[in-house]
Amino acid sequence: MRRDAGKWLEDDLTEGADALEFLEGKTQEDYLADKGLRAMIERKLFVVGEAVSQLCAHFPDVAHSPPDTREIVGFRNLLAHGYFALDHRRVYDIATSSLPALLPEAERALKRFP
Repeated sequence: MRRDAGKWLEDDLTEGADALEFLEGKTQEDYLADKGLRAMIERKLFVVGEAVSQLCAHFPDVAHSPPDTREIVGFRNLLAHGYFALDHRRVYDIATSSLPALLPEAERALKRFP
């Protein structure tokens, strides 16, 4: 059974908000020094990337259009298929720049669902 678009949007919001909460007050140096924090953020971004990918593929009429959609989905693919190429500085940049742009778009799109 295929999930509805509202569930994917909720994933964007909850997982993205969690990632931003975990990073609150953390510098890039803090992030790089904390393996546990890096693992949490990578997981959250993976789920966000999967949600964005599913929305774009199956719900193009609902899919929000954050400015960094391609980057977020590409990052999810990198995590899934090319972990050894992961640049932790880039992960931090995606989390601190792309997520803040994505979340308001997901929130606006989610208002279309009961």
